[in-house]
Amino acid sequence: MKNINKYQIIIIVIFISALLINFMPAIKFPDHRISIFNLAISVLFLIGILYYSSVKDGTALYGIGFVATLVIFVVNLTENHLFDYVVLDVLANIQYPLYVIFVIPLFGLNKLLNLSYGNFSLIVSLLYLTSLAGSLLKYKWKVRNTSLLILVLLFYCLPFGYYGMYLDYTKGSLLGYLSMIIICIALAYICKAFLFVPVLVVGNLLSAISSLYFIHMMDIKEDWGYFFKPFRQTTIFFIIFLLNCIPQWFVIRSTGRRDRKR
Repeated sequence: MKNINKYQIIIIVIFISALLINFMPAIKFPDHRISIFNLAISVLFLIGILYYSSVKDGTALYGIGFVATLVIFVVNLTENHLFDYVVLDVLANIQYPLYVIFVIPLFGLNKLLNLSYGNFSLIVSLLYLTSLAGSLLKYKWKVRNTSLLILVLLFYCLPFGYYGMYLDYTKGSLLGYLSMIIICIALAYICKAFLFVPVLVVGNLLSAISSLYFIHMMDIKEDWGYFFKPFRQTTIFFIIFLLNCIPQWFVIRSTGRRDRKR
């Protein structure tokens, strides 16, 4: 218990230091320059939260951080529409305290990326998601599964949804959507049979975030697609994301757990 308390104190000190040092560059970005010192303190804080996930169960904290940073990205993505409604305007204002608490301590990393605060928040959500995955899986971790776990998560990082939407938009083809479903079914089977179901959840979130990033970066004004043309880009994405979860759910329901031999 004493060791745990020591780690908590260290993390709190690093958090406060990173918050104070990065506050002005984060608030005034891009007008304020991000220095090497900002980068160093953010790297130190990142190492701290990743290490903390290996010595104490921080599932709740990392889960809140992941959701909070994702909210910042979504609000930033849709804020021009939110301000048309009073209630949604209040909701949009929630992003600012979330930004201070969960993003600013890591904002020094933006020296390497030079992204807007909304896009950088999306990247930070991946860091919190990684910590969340480590916290969830540490009690079930097996060395023999390490390489397979990394390979599966790397495949999930591919923007399947974006690829399907791109083929739909440019060629009016369903091939991208079909490829996404087939690949994700195979990955779901591997997760259920040889790894853990939380890997499947984390993987789908990684794929969703990577697709949202590429969709957000594309500057296309007219409606997307051939088969889903009446809908906006983000609406199409969430439709196909939910539809893609259905066959994966059937796979994990019908597949038994298999123990891999060394």
